[in-house]
Amino acid sequence: MGFCSLAFVMSFLPLYIKTLGVTDPGSAAVWSGILMGTAAFFAAISGPVWGSIGDRRGRKAMVERVLLANTVLISFMAFASSPWHLLILRSFQGALGGFAAASIALVTSITPEGRIGFALGFYQFAMTAGVALGPLLGGYLADTLSFSAAFLVMAGLSLASVILVRFYVYEKFTPPKPNQKSQGFFETLKHLLSNRTLLAMLMVNFMVQYSLVIATPIIPLFIQSLDPGSSRITTMTGLIIAAGGTASALSAIFLGKLSDRIGHRKILIICALGAAAANLLQVPVSSTWQFLALRIIGGLFTGGMLPSSNALISNLIPSEHRGTAFGVATSFSLLGNVFGPISGGLLGASQLGYRGVFSITAGMLLLTTLWIKAAVKPPAGTGQKLFT
Repeated sequence: MGFCSLAFVMSFLPLYIKTLGVTDPGSAAVWSGILMGTAAFFAAISGPVWGSIGDRRGRKAMVERVLLANTVLISFMAFASSPWHLLILRSFQGALGGFAAASIALVTSITPEGRIGFALGFYQFAMTAGVALGPLLGGYLADTLSFSAAFLVMAGLSLASVILVRFYVYEKFTPPKPNQKSQGFFETLKHLLSNRTLLAMLMVNFMVQYSLVIATPIIPLFIQSLDPGSSRITTMTGLIIAAGGTASALSAIFLGKLSDRIGHRKILIICALGAAAANLLQVPVSSTWQFLALRIIGGLFTGGMLPSSNALISNLIPSEHRGTAFGVATSFSLLGNVFGPISGGLLGASQLGYRGVFSITAGMLLLTTLWIKAAVKPPAGTGQKLFT
């Protein structure tokens, strides 16, 4: 529900921007990329700080804080009258963010070490299902009611999430004792960043997320170019995003569990190669149904990427520092969310066109595969050497 309320805008943001006075399709794509990247940029800066606070005060409280802030800010977005209003609100949304980092830290802290791959796969299922269904529901609401109504309904969904977390999520958290010696934020951060394998994984997280979101700003416009006479562009956009996301969500559980058995690194490499091939095949598509089929195939591979990556990171970090660690890891992922949509919007508006974005995505995934093979070694332990 939380990720649904965060992702619903993806199916119609470029079209919503057009109603705010930006009529040129290229400018709408650029604005869409900037707006999608802005929240991620500020979340990347604030993420490690919120993660460190979560290590001291509990991860559940961090999840509640993020969802409540999103409820208020998404409501305000319904009344925006210019792209600049959205930019300000998205900036605040990012600065108060950290939903993914807090959630992952909470999941890994209550999961036995040998089951983390499966747990993160199931978490990825929930996240991807929300990201998939959000645009579908958002597109339907925008087509049948209005853009403003879509924002208000999703704000209500975020508020419902706060209530569920408050009363039905239980965390066994023991705060540090006042006289207990503990590392401060910057000391912990220094130890984390001194580990070369962790640094390599942070770069993997960046490249994976970059490749996943680079096409986001141009998907509605690309679908419109494939079927210019359609009156249901936002619904079709939501359907395609939802189909790919559903495939990703379902595969995440299976691949997360499989990675516990055969290795997180191996699954990550296989998934990156498969996703690269699926994106390359999207370049010559001539219909929305071909595009839909290939997004589903790509989703089957992308479902295993982030669970495997986060499981590798979890194996490097003891549980008491995972809030900070996943805050940093999420920051790198969010930097991918920053530069991915912005560069996707710029590339879509350039001579490369919309199809060129899929070629770039395939290239980034191939580069990610080479980086994993060269820089990421299978972990030998569970990270105890970092904090001795």
